[in-house]
Amino acid sequence: MTAFDETMELCTKLGQAIAQTEAYKDFKKAEYALFKNPEAVELVEDLQKLKQSQYRKQMAGEELTQEDMEEMKVMEAKCLHNNLVLESNNAQMRYQKFMEEVSGMIREGIKSVDDSF
Repeated sequence: MTAFDETMELCTKLGQAIAQTEAYKDFKKAEYALFKNPEAVELVEDLQKLKQSQYRKQMAGEELTQEDMEEMKVMEAKCLHNNLVLESNNAQMRYQKFMEEVSGMIREGIKSVDDSF
């Protein structure tokens, strides 16, 4: 087996192990619950549209106004007042933190073999 093939096999096993973690299971459960609720989906979609609009504005070289920032703050607060959106956001943050730790451990593994990294 080549190093590439072995690496791909280990990646599959890592993915399977990740799927068994509470961080992943909680994330998927919260995501499923959110997507089953039209009101929560609409809130998240509205937030994403606003974020994209403000991002495009910044990419066009425009400064975000105080009104823009306030609008985002209000929309985020509105989203987080919905329990499904809040739980989904929290679960996503926990899962993201877990995956950052996984990535860090992979970097440590590489460092242990390659001192130039």
